[in-house]
Amino acid sequence: MKKMILLLMAFGFSACGTGDDAALTNLKYDFTYNDCKTGSHSFSSVDEYCKGLQNDELNHGCAYFLREREFKSRCQGQFTTF
Repeated sequence: MKKMILLLMAFGFSACGTGDDAALTNLKYDFTYNDCKTGSHSFSSVDEYCKGLQNDELNHGCAYFLREREFKSRCQGQFTTF
């Protein structure tokens, strides 16, 4: 019985994946500030996500401070819009 429980626990942990996998599935945002909406955006890599946060045209020039805060919490480097 003890071996069966250990086997089930090992299977459960291997099915969970890593935290990095979870982060890659949540690369999306949709910010609104003062009725100005970035629109909904999703990305397939952290690099694309971070570049998207900085792209004013993509985000309709909206929610600058929300995008900056998100960038600082998930990306590296300096937040600079283009």
